[in-house]
Amino acid sequence: MGTSPSKILPGLYLGPAAILDRKDWFEDHQVTHVLSVCQNTPDASLGVRNIQIDVLDTPKANLRVHFEEAVMFIHEARVSGGCVYV
Repeated sequence: MGTSPSKILPGLYLGPAAILDRKDWFEDHQVTHVLSVCQNTPDASLGVRNIQIDVLDTPKANLRVHFEEAVMFIHEARVSGGCVYV
């Protein structure tokens, strides 16, 4: 993955953890929710709803156990008109 987020679907972006401190990017893209799949979380000043799945980025990491929670978070955000950054 590059250094810039990618728009996956309307209301859904995927990108690197390094963007989590870019308040201007979040405001420009009207992000309301963040799903962090790393040790980083967005700054509280962003005013977004956030959940964190704290797993190591390794080939053996078991992400499957987090799918239901992640999918529900993304779904609820998008159906309520929100925008999610993963």
